[in-house]
Amino acid sequence: MLFRSRGQNWFNPNTGNIGGEWQLDLLEDGTGYSTGYDLSVYKRTGGLDNWGSIFLNYNWSDVFFIDEMRGFIISSDFGVGLYKTEDGGVSYQKVENAPGGYDLLFLDSLTGFIGGTYKTTNGGETWYATNGGGIKVFFINDSIGWSIDSHIYKTTDRGENWFTQVQLGGSDSFTSIFFVDSLNGWADRKSTRLNSSHIPLSRIPSSA
Repeated sequence: MLFRSRGQNWFNPNTGNIGGEWQLDLLEDGTGYSTGYDLSVYKRTGGLDNWGSIFLNYNWSDVFFIDEMRGFIISSDFGVGLYKTEDGGVSYQKVENAPGGYDLLFLDSLTGFIGGTYKTTNGGETWYATNGGGIKVFFINDSIGWSIDSHIYKTTDRGENWFTQVQLGGSDSFTSIFFVDSLNGWADRKSTRLNSSHIPLSRIPSSA
């Protein structure tokens, strides 16, 4: 679903045969990219409901564009890893020796993350392991961020080091996290003990 009028009106875009979207990234010029479990990456141009398939063959977990031309797609499937484009998604090249994952985020043109566990400081050319972190990541500014799996981790040094704020028991896990400022945030939790996909969002502490 997409929305107009600041979220007051929602509609289904004309996405053709998209089987389901995992992630969505929209740029300032209105171009959008979506990944899904139907082995495709989709690009939106010329309107909110004009989408077309641009890349096939793997299950893509996430997509992130640094600007209108440079972007990345990633898969958690074994042996697939990370791909980059420098021509607005027309073609993609595999980033050799880069890890796979579920979540992509760049703070600027050079500093990026695969979840909270891997980091690049040269625009995605090379990646190194951080000290901790989970499979998804969110930053409120250039220094402070959170990462999740069955824990909520926090960093105050641009993702170099992470410390645990919340730890779940059993096989429960967090599926998403969002902060509106440095003090107030929410995490979506998946609980198998409740036989339910998700339970309501819960406020989490912002300090150790």
